[in-house]
Amino acid sequence: MLKKGDFIIFAIILGLTTMIIVNVYKTRYSDEGELMAKILIDGNLEDTIKLDNVKNSYEYSPKNNPSIKLIVDNGRIRFIESDCHDKICIKTGWLSAPGDTSVCLPEKTVVVLYNSKQKDDLIDVISH
Repeated sequence: MLKKGDFIIFAIILGLTTMIIVNVYKTRYSDEGELMAKILIDGNLEDTIKLDNVKNSYEYSPKNNPSIKLIVDNGRIRFIESDCHDKICIKTGWLSAPGDTSVCLPEKTVVVLYNSKQKDDLIDVISH
């Protein structure tokens, strides 16, 4: 049989779970500016792309790495072509929320999504 202490523990776990879910929702879906994508190649900023309000989808190929192709659609971006062997960057799929990241290690290319009002400390470490 359940005791009073069991109900207290259950209530605490339920409360903590609810707080975590609300915090994740606020972080991913809060309206804090425009949704942007940073394209980094070999640790250097290649380009910044605004993802909100894109009327027609288009392909993007970085100048410093033409073997990479990305497709930009309204509020999302993804790798569609790369010379890498395993194609994990392509299998990652669409990036559409702040904090979403896709990496092509062989091509040293990183795509990171963020809100325009976020701090500019998106990437802590890049290793070679």
